[in-house]
Amino acid sequence: MKNVDLDVVITTNSKNSDLWTMTHNAIKSLRNCIGGENFNIIVVETNTNAEEFPEADVTVKPNEPFQINKFYNLGADHCQGDYLLVTNNDVLYDENWWVHMKKSFIDNSLDTACPQVTNEQPDIYNKWFKQKNTFKNLEGYEWFFGQAWLITKDVKDWLFPLDENIHFYFNDDDMVMRLKEKNCKHQLVYKSKMQHFQAKSHHILKEEGRYQQVTWGTKQYFDSKWNKS
Repeated sequence: MKNVDLDVVITTNSKNSDLWTMTHNAIKSLRNCIGGENFNIIVVETNTNAEEFPEADVTVKPNEPFQINKFYNLGADHCQGDYLLVTNNDVLYDENWWVHMKKSFIDNSLDTACPQVTNEQPDIYNKWFKQKNTFKNLEGYEWFFGQAWLITKDVKDWLFPLDENIHFYFNDDDMVMRLKEKNCKHQLVYKSKMQHFQAKSHHILKEEGRYQQVTWGTKQYFDSKWNKS
C-alpha cells in the first residue's frame, strides 16, 4: 500500500468520448503534478458502462442518477490520507499546485483552502488581489469556490457525510455554513493554480431534464435549513 498524501474525489458522467477525455485529462494533471504519485484518486462515475480511467486508484459506479453530495460521500468512504481534495472533472491542475497548497496548509494552520483559477475571469481575480493590496493568500469564505476545495482529515471526519438533501446547487454554500460554525480557517492560495472549464455538467443535466430539480430545486430546502428568508 502506498503512502497517501492526498485523497482526491472527482465525480463524472462519461456519456461520450469527449467527456471521458476531459475527466481523463483532469486526472492526468493531478497524477503528473509534483507529489501526484502519492495521491489516492477516487472517481465516482455515473455511467456504469464507461471505460475505466487508468490513472485512478478507485472507481465507484453507483448505478443511479447524479446527486453531488451523495456521490461525494461515496467517494469519501475510500479516503486514506491527511488531506482531501474534492474537485470538478472539467479542470486542469498546474504542476506545482500541490507543493504550494500543502505548504500553505502547514505554514498557516489552515482547515480548508481553494486554489486560484487562472483562466476564469482573471481580471476579477487580479482586482481582488489589488483591492487587498497583496498578491498573497486571501483569507475568508468569500474565497471558497466549489470547483475545487481542500480540507484536512480532521475536518473531513466531522464534515462528512454531506447533506444528501442537497442535490447540486447550494452544496458549497451548505458546507461553508457548517465550516463557519466551527470557525474553520480558510484561504484562497495564491500560488496554487488550476484552470476550470465551466458548466460542462450543466449541459448533461439539461439533456436529462433534471437541471431545474438538482440546481434551483434545492434552494427552498437550503433556505429553510439555515433560516434564510
